[in-house]
Amino acid sequence: APPPPASSARAVAEANQLRKALRIHAYGNDVPPLAQSAHQLSEAHGLRPYLYQNMMTAGYHELTRVQMQAVPALLAGRELLACAPTGSGKTAAFV
Repeated sequence: APPPPASSARAVAEANQLRKALRIHAYGNDVPPLAQSAHQLSEAHGLRPYLYQNMMTAGYHELTRVQMQAVPALLAGRELLACAPTGSGKTAAFV
């Protein structure tokens, strides 16, 4: 999927505020904004319908904190190092 368009200053500020509230630490240049749900992820990144349907069937309606940041970064073609506790959804984010 092509990377999303450059974020507006307001969108960046909102994403940073949400990261702070959720205690998500993301570093790098032009870090992609968070996706709080599978629906938002699908809308923001134009997921193919079958991918979205597979996420729904598998029960990924709401994303974990690591998935909120990792999936948009990976869909944007970015490199990622995720550090989070066992059971936080890291593996599912990469799949």
